[in-house]
Amino acid sequence: MIIGLEPVPPYYNGDFLTTWQSVLQMVRFTRHDNLKVHLDTSCVMLGGGDIAEAVVTCAAELAHFHAAEPDLKDFQNPEADHKSAFKALQQIGYDKWVAVEMLDSKAAGTDPLGTAAKYVMNIYCPEI
Repeated sequence: MIIGLEPVPPYYNGDFLTTWQSVLQMVRFTRHDNLKVHLDTSCVMLGGGDIAEAVVTCAAELAHFHAAEPDLKDFQNPEADHKSAFKALQQIGYDKWVAVEMLDSKAAGTDPLGTAAKYVMNIYCPEI
């Protein structure tokens, strides 16, 4: 079993381990094989961080990754830097899941799940 620590920035009312740097510091401090880093494009962005830098720096400790937008919005108008995230994940040889995290969207006339799947697959799985 792996426990993945995810930074939760003040934007989401986080007050402990609010940046990817603080999460990485905690993981390295504990030196336990079952405590790893969980990165999220939105949380890193909202915490003032650079997702590519976070991925590369956390490479040895990275256990899980979320493709997400601020406020867990859908992917109609993505704000997070998913292209840089994918390039960094590719650079470190990340071979685990990239999970989409978003809330249910009730926007009229849209297919939020289809839009998210298409966008994320296009960015993170270009060879498919």
